[in-house]
Amino acid sequence: DLQALQSYLMFVPDDFSSATFGTLLTTLHATPQQADLNDFYYGQLARTHGLVVVTDDADFLFDEVTVLTANDRLLRAGRST
Repeated sequence: DLQALQSYLMFVPDDFSSATFGTLLTTLHATPQQADLNDFYYGQLARTHGLVVVTDDADFLFDEVTVLTANDRLLRAGRST
C-alpha cells in the first residue's frame, strides 16, 4: 500500500524530457561498465539526487551509487570495487 509508505517516498524530477537520444546514447556508451538503458537511467538518477537504490538486479553496480541488496553476486561485486 503506497499510502502506508508515503513518509518514506520522495518524488524527484528526472529531466528526461530535456535529454536527446543522441546525448543519452553517447553518455551510455561512455560508461565503463556494461549497463542496460534502465540500469543506466536509474543509476544516473540516483547519483544526481544522492538516492539509495534497492534492487536485486545482479548487474546494477555504479560508482557513487549506494545499493541496498540481498543479491549475493551484487554483494561480491561491490566488495571487490
